[in-house]
Amino acid sequence: MNQFWMSAFSLRLMPGCLLSGLLFFGLPVHAAEPEPLPIDLHHTAWTAKDGAPYFSDRMAQTKDGWLWLGAPAGLYRFDGIRFEKFIPPNGDLHEQEIFTLKGGALGSLLIGYVYGRVGIVKDGKYSSFDEKDGLPVSRVTSVEQGLDGRLWASTQKGLFYYEGKRWQQVDTSMKIPTVTLGQTLMDSKGTLWIYGPHNVVYYLPDKERVFHQTEIKAWDFSEGKNGTIWGLTTKDKHLILISGSVDKEELALWENYPLKQDAPQFDKQGNLWESSAEGIFRTTYVGNRLVRQSMQHKEGLSGFSSEHVLSNAYGNVWVATDNGIDRFRPKRLNQIELSSNFVGPARAIAPGENGHVTVLNFDIPPPDENKLVDTTQLRNATSPPVTGSIPTLYRDPAGVLWTPRFDSTLLKTDQSGTTVIALPDEFKKVASVFAMTSDSEGGLWVAGQALGNYRLFDGKFSRMAKYPGIPDEAALCMHTGPDGRLWFGYRDNKIALLEGTKVRALGPELGLAIGNVLTITVKNKHVWAGGEHGLAHFDGQRFTAVNGIGNENFYGITGLIETHDGSLWVHSVTGISRISAAELDKALKTSSYNVRFERFDYQDGLEGGAAQRFPHPTAVEASDGKLWFSTTVGVYWIDPYQLQHDPTLPSLLIRGMQSEGKYYAPTNNLRLPQKTENLQIDYTALSFGVPERIQFRYRLEGYDREWQEAGTRRTAFYTNLEPGAYRFRVIASNGEGIWTETAASLDFSIAPTLAQSAWFRLLCALAAAFILWLLYQLRLRRLADQIHGRLEERMGERERIARELHDTLLQSVQGLILKFQSATSRIPENEPTRCMMEKNLQLADEVLAEGRDRVKGLRAASLPERDLAAELSRMGKMLMEDSTTEFFMLIQGKPVNLHPIVAEEAFAIAREALFNAFAHAKAGKVEVELDYNMPHFRMIIRDDGRGIDNDVIAAGSRPDHWGLAGMQERAKKINARLKLWSRTGAGTEWEFVLPAQLAYASGKRKEKRHWLKRRLNLPQQEDM
Repeated sequence: MNQFWMSAFSLRLMPGCLLSGLLFFGLPVHAAEPEPLPIDLHHTAWTAKDGAPYFSDRMAQTKDGWLWLGAPAGLYRFDGIRFEKFIPPNGDLHEQEIFTLKGGALGSLLIGYVYGRVGIVKDGKYSSFDEKDGLPVSRVTSVEQGLDGRLWASTQKGLFYYEGKRWQQVDTSMKIPTVTLGQTLMDSKGTLWIYGPHNVVYYLPDKERVFHQTEIKAWDFSEGKNGTIWGLTTKDKHLILISGSVDKEELALWENYPLKQDAPQFDKQGNLWESSAEGIFRTTYVGNRLVRQSMQHKEGLSGFSSEHVLSNAYGNVWVATDNGIDRFRPKRLNQIELSSNFVGPARAIAPGENGHVTVLNFDIPPPDENKLVDTTQLRNATSPPVTGSIPTLYRDPAGVLWTPRFDSTLLKTDQSGTTVIALPDEFKKVASVFAMTSDSEGGLWVAGQALGNYRLFDGKFSRMAKYPGIPDEAALCMHTGPDGRLWFGYRDNKIALLEGTKVRALGPELGLAIGNVLTITVKNKHVWAGGEHGLAHFDGQRFTAVNGIGNENFYGITGLIETHDGSLWVHSVTGISRISAAELDKALKTSSYNVRFERFDYQDGLEGGAAQRFPHPTAVEASDGKLWFSTTVGVYWIDPYQLQHDPTLPSLLIRGMQSEGKYYAPTNNLRLPQKTENLQIDYTALSFGVPERIQFRYRLEGYDREWQEAGTRRTAFYTNLEPGAYRFRVIASNGEGIWTETAASLDFSIAPTLAQSAWFRLLCALAAAFILWLLYQLRLRRLADQIHGRLEERMGERERIARELHDTLLQSVQGLILKFQSATSRIPENEPTRCMMEKNLQLADEVLAEGRDRVKGLRAASLPERDLAAELSRMGKMLMEDSTTEFFMLIQGKPVNLHPIVAEEAFAIAREALFNAFAHAKAGKVEVELDYNMPHFRMIIRDDGRGIDNDVIAAGSRPDHWGLAGMQERAKKINARLKLWSRTGAGTEWEFVLPAQLAYASGKRKEKRHWLKRRLNLPQQEDM
């Protein structure tokens, strides 16, 4: 610890040492003051185990929500969850020389140093001023910033200000002494307060350049409630009001109040805080008196002595101690102090008149203007009073209070007094009443444990069994709606509705799924049921479950209140929840919608949970609109119309990210190294209210498809990330369901390895595509070889048939002709028979010649190449001669000779299509298109005729016609694809497609095969 810290610490110990010396030497001691009361605020302490620095005697909070702490170990900042040491990315912080901290009016952190330096932290960056900028080499005791941006530094050599160029010392033109000045205070209005020689107070209003001198002598300024400015008198060190107005009675109390220590601080609610070696003291003005409260280390304070107090406008008070940090804030739930007479694990409650509430056997008056309930002189609600616990309470519409006791009696208390009514004899066996309600006739309904339900009317009890449809078991809850209908809740999702004498049973078949029904309430035409498994709404036909965000199901509901504004208050084992009318409306319109809700729990002063067995209900609304809740620990109340809401949204910040043990600062376009797969991203949100309640959602664009609900977690984890560009976005809510509209974002990328790079993947994709193409080509070649093999077999068969015909039939016919010629030569020339025979022999020669031509045509070696285009053109023109239909021939690409069999089959298919088009289609135009472009041969025949019926297309042919089927069979023989498109009244189109390797004659095929062999480096062979 350096010399400065040692001296500061010694000064704080000196008063305690002097006091010990005085006591040792036997000086008289005055009567002790009354023991301070405990501080009645929600308290949280952080110590070294939580990361808090010790002996933080300087604190400041900036407008972004960071709490800054100056400690011997350095400068720290705190977001309400985690402490972190601030190390600026630029410049030396000179942390061991820090003397004072202050939050600037424009959001920066101002730092005053021991040796004449002023530092500024803004948006995580640090800058400083020193002697070269006009500051003296002198301790900076305080530093401020006005609303106009001017900086002020009070030093041991005078007051200096900075307006953007250079620090300047105040001069006489500003009407303030230029000598050493004391502590400064910049109030919320932008007025600068300072005391000069002899502690005379000066002030400089916002945007003015001339100080005003007051007649007041004071120091240790503090801003209190409503902008009041307080100080300490120099004579007797009492409080003095410097600016603002305070009620005379209250002012007199404050000005005569004996202070514990110097440097007291008012918070924004008007309470006085005093740091002390004995702990922390708080004095509040309540009921025309000042009440001192305290907390010491043994009562939960983080340290033994308090060093500094800081408050903000949202009710939080921060106390720095010698061992950590403490936070005090108002409780939203007010607990009433119950005496030892209030026994039992839970307290039965019932509303009364004029804001009164009955708790057990005592009448509780409404809270006063200071939210206090005077429980010192409570009157009994019944006479004689009830001793012991009470299972339930009920006040009927006439104001009669019904109190069951465990001695099988029921107390009826009205204006005339208390009457004892004996319960039926059966109650002596169970001695417990679960629930009560009343009907429109003045009857009282009572549920007896393990007995069933009874009705008290005209002084007599009767069983409810006379109403068919009502379960013959004790109801767990009863409620009478505004319309007079009675509702009874039972175990296992059963509710009975009694309207007059008609009973309606409601259960799981209508969607009820809350288990044991523990409470029912009817208001504003809404019927709500709460149970062990959640909350449900009944619309008269079906039940709709109402669930909350974050998998909140509102388990164990024993209290429901719908207020006049339509909000629903739910008391369950997880706390008290408020669901707004707007959220309820969304849930009732969309059953899958999860409502947003406001939670009241231990962070609001609530202890215990809703009792599950008895007493029920655990939530009631008093006649003045205040809501009362009974838990397993105590009784609490809240005014739903006086709730303080935090309208500000949290400030979002991405702290950084970690991967493989390495930390990365949150700089945009951050590039992470190769093989980064697992990532941890830290983020936070800053709030002046309750940081623990901030909810988060995040999304990693490029990975997450939807927003991820993180709850209060401030870290996102990702695994198995791929290389690429990402954007991390996070939003937050302020704990009241209001979400930030703008997300904090961080762009980063993960570098790919060689095998993960885009160009490598592209090469792999190209290689894979090339391999697939080669495989396709090989497959196509194999298929072509198979087809051509079959075609060659057909050609060989034709040649064999031709040889057989030539060697048998033609030779035999030739022999017969020769014999007939020999016989004819023997007939005289002038005989008519000879003339006839010669004519027949000539005809036989012609038939034989035609037969030889036919046989020759069957031989492959002599098979002529067919010009398919020319043949189809001739056929089209021939068909057009006797028709009004026009014919067109289109050729795409350079014509190539087709394989003879392919040409033959293609011609046969086209011929059939043309005959159909000219004969049956009634077309105005018929087109034939031949496309020789690689890699396929394509033939299209289309017309604009009446088309073919869908039934014919589905059947494949017309009845007793085989043309369509024959066309498909011909195409199938040569592995061609023949597609038909036709629609009634829209024409017909045939498409014939065959791969080039199969379609073209051997010369073209050989060229393609040799090209493929060159690509595959295969040995080439001559075709045989």
